[in-house]
Amino acid sequence: MSEYSIPYQSVEDKEEASIGKCEDSLHMNAWSVQEIIYELIVNHMLANDPAEMGYKFVSRYNIDETKSDILVAISYDWKANAPSKRPAIFIQRGDMLTMSPTMNQATDYSNLNESEEEKMVINTMPIQIACIASPIGVAEQVADYIRHAFVAYQSEIQRDFKFRQFRLKSMSRPEIYVESKDNFVIMLNINTVFDEGWVIKKDHLKLRSVGRIIFDGIASKPFTSQ
Repeated sequence: MSEYSIPYQSVEDKEEASIGKCEDSLHMNAWSVQEIIYELIVNHMLANDPAEMGYKFVSRYNIDETKSDILVAISYDWKANAPSKRPAIFIQRGDMLTMSPTMNQATDYSNLNESEEEKMVINTMPIQIACIASPIGVAEQVADYIRHAFVAYQSEIQRDFKFRQFRLKSMSRPEIYVESKDNFVIMLNINTVFDEGWVIKKDHLKLRSVGRIIFDGIASKPFTSQ
């Protein structure tokens, strides 16, 4: 007889485990990483007054777009987006490179009861943050103000969001903004490496565990060690 056995799991236990797994997990992909960067920038500007950090520009961010002096957006066409709102900060991504760390993308997780198998890939993706402002001194200060959030807290960001790597690699030199020569653009370049995982639920016959109670014919009570 085989020594292998499937542990019994009640319906209630399965539902509780499923709910807990959904609440604790953050599905990482190209879009959600950009959303994380967006939230980090917004939270940084709401929590840290530029004047207290030594910056001289007077523009301030407000959650209410009608009251905000600074525009923040995830955008691929930032050259045409809200041209009248400056300073502006636009988040965009480069090409995402995907590789598998194991054979067939499989991990060591499997749920035989439900015929589930977990798979994972590792993604490497650059993020560009365009900081646009005028005059050049303001553009430099706005870019450095945003840069500070990622330089000062990059290890905390990497740990909290479970990035394999999160590094601000460079800040470009100021360049004249082609669509409006009164403005300058400075690019912040961030490299991210993160895991992307999913669970495959197979359609074949699922293994089911069966609970049995064995009674002692003399004491008329179930065995506790079986």
